[in-house]
This record gives sequence, C-alpha cells and structure tokens, in this order.
Amino acid sequence: MINRNRLIDLFCDLAVIKSPSGREAEIAAVLVEKMQQLSLFSQRDGYGNMVVKVPGVGDPLVLCAHLDTVPIGPGAEIKPIVDGRIIKSDGTTILGADNKDYIAAIIEALTVILENRTDHRPLEIVFTKEEEAISKGAENLDFSLLQGKECIISDSSDPFGTITLSAPFYVKFEIIVHGKRTHVKNIEKGIDAIKAAALLISSMPLGRVDQFVTVNIAFIAGGIEGIIDKITLEEISKQSCNNIPDLVRFVGEVRGRKEQKVEEIFSEIQKSCDIVAEKIRAEIQFNFKRLAIGYSYSPEEPLIQKIVAVFKTQGVDPSFIHAIGGSDANNFIAHGVKAVVISSAHRNNHELSEFLIIDDLVRLTDFLLRFITCQTS
Repeated sequence: MINRNRLIDLFCDLAVIKSPSGREAEIAAVLVEKMQQLSLFSQRDGYGNMVVKVPGVGDPLVLCAHLDTVPIGPGAEIKPIVDGRIIKSDGTTILGADNKDYIAAIIEALTVILENRTDHRPLEIVFTKEEEAISKGAENLDFSLLQGKECIISDSSDPFGTITLSAPFYVKFEIIVHGKRTHVKNIEKGIDAIKAAALLISSMPLGRVDQFVTVNIAFIAGGIEGIIDKITLEEISKQSCNNIPDLVRFVGEVRGRKEQKVEEIFSEIQKSCDIVAEKIRAEIQFNFKRLAIGYSYSPEEPLIQKIVAVFKTQGVDPSFIHAIGGSDANNFIAHGVKAVVISSAHRNNHELSEFLIIDDLVRLTDFLLRFITCQTS
C-alpha cells in the first residue's frame, strides 16, 4: 500500500534541495543514500547521470526522471507548504515539483514493492542531469548501461492521464551579419549590417508556418562592432548616430513535428542569407545546432496501449497531446529506446505559482506500481 504521508514528506524533503541545472550534486547524493536504504546500488556515467538497477522478472523497464530544476535565484530557499489538497511554495520561489514529484513517486513505488516483495519487471532507473538545459544529461547519457527498450517519463504539467504522442524536431540558429563601418558623410562606401539583417529577417517565414512548424527570432543586437558586445541598455540612447553599423547578431529557432519541413525551412533561410549577402555585399554567417530529434507515435503503438490500459485500471480516461517542446524522451528515442511522456502531478512549472496536486502524486505512484507489476486488467 502507498503510504500517503510518507510520500508527501518525501516530496517535501526533496523539494527543499536546490538543484538548478549543473548543480545537482546534493540531490544526487541524497538519492544515492535513499537507494542504499533500499539495498540498491547506484552508478554514475561519465557525465554524472545516475543509473539504478532493480532485479526482476521479464523485460527491463526504464524509468527516467531529471534531477535539475530551473534557477530559483541567488540566496533563495524553497519552502514547500502543504495547503489542503496541494503543495505549493511560499510564493517567492518555484516549488521544484518539476521533476521531483516523479522522483518521489519512483522512490515510494520502489519502497512499496520491496517492502511487500512483489513480483515486478526488472527496472533501470535513470536520474538525468540538466534536462532543463535542453536535455544535456540525456544527450550525454551512456546508453550502454541500459538494456531496457521501453521507458516511462512523467514530465508534463497536463491533467493526469495525458499521454504525449509526439514532440518536435528542434533546431537553434545564429546569424551574424558583417557590414562595413563608415561615417555617414561617406555613407555610400559603407555596408549597413542592420539594413542587411532587416532584409534577411523580412524574407524569413516567421511565426507559425503551418500546423506543424514554427519559426522564431528570440534575440537581436546590432550596431558598431566592439560596442554592442559590451553596451548596457542605459548606454544605448547615448550612442552617436553618425556611423554605419557593421555588425548584427541574432538567434532563433525552428521547431516542428515534420523533419522534412524543418529541413526545408532551413534551406530557405540559408538561401536568403546568400541572396541578401550578394545584394548588400555583406558577409553573413549562418550557424545552427540540432537540439532535439523529434518523434511521433501512433495511439496504436504497443507501449502506448499498455499505458492506456493501466490508466483505465485506475478509472482514468487517458487523453493524447502533441508537445511543442522536447524532453529527455527525444534522446532516448534517438538511441532506440521507446520512451513515452505522461503527465505528472505538478502544475504551473517554472513559475512562482507552481504547485503539486497531492492526489495526482498518489495516483502517479499507483500508476507506476501497476505498470511495473504488469497490472493491465
């Protein structure tokens, strides 16, 4: 039986541990100790991700949760408050339930199984670093440590029973426009980097391209090289306006569920760079990095059907969504592990108003118990 009070206390104990991306050492040490209390051995890969293996019968099942949270601010302390049916912070910080609710559910499920010596599938539990930093931990995970080909990830703030069927391909780009600086009295001899950037941006398919693809420019800076690299907002209005700008730098992204369409958009942007560079006589650099490999499941996928069946044993009518962001699942799938993201117990993640629904935390733990012990009917 799930011990509700123990589960709540466990979550609160985890929540107070500050673990922003890149600073997960303290919570990792706590989890090593908790695994030892359950007579389980933890190992680290070369990047610092944790892997815990639990012997069982049948095909191994991977459970993956991330250790990190978004930043909480220097000197801030997380103070979880049990308020009726929810747990919240005091309003000055995040709660950190993303993803510590799932960590707590995993530990409670393990405790129940081992206390009652319940038959279950072999488990490979992965606690990743830096998921909030575009899944750097999962990207660098040593997958040779895993044998399981099915993975459950609970890392979504949607209503309980929500199953993610797809997540986008996600590519970040940076464009640097180099012009030629001159005084305005010799304006014809200059090459205006801002004019070149404006032409380029106006030619790009920004916004929602179609129902599957979006293009966004998130940051832009332009002016005189050597100044815009260092300038503050207060100093901008003090700058002289008698020089032709010679540098513009902007960053953006393309994300979409259809890889071919994402590639087409990138080809368009690259072509636009070449056209504008020739027209304005500017030098344009186009750099990009693929941050996530997208995926798409059919509702008829066997692992999806298993998840649906377990939800139904709980009296939950599951629903499906298509995510607009990535998760650790993208990296697992890229390495041949079928990973499915289901909703968790937290809401308003990354915000000061973040909270956890206690009943959903209990139901999530119950879901794990049922799935691990193959209770699908």
